[in-house]
Amino acid sequence: MTKTITLDRKQAMYLSEEMLKNRNKLRNKKIKSRLKAKEIEKMILSSQILTKINFNSNNFDY
Repeated sequence: MTKTITLDRKQAMYLSEEMLKNRNKLRNKKIKSRLKAKEIEKMILSSQILTKINFNSNNFDY
């Protein structure tokens, strides 16, 4: 069951501004989480490269 409410112009403007703010907050959270994921991925890749380098350099110690 849906309920219909009527808003005057001022209320409607306020509501649309709040909705925009919320949408922007969500978008910013998504962007931040994507950036964190990319940073973590870079860290993992760099650690993998470092372990490969260490492993390869250990072969030359003998």
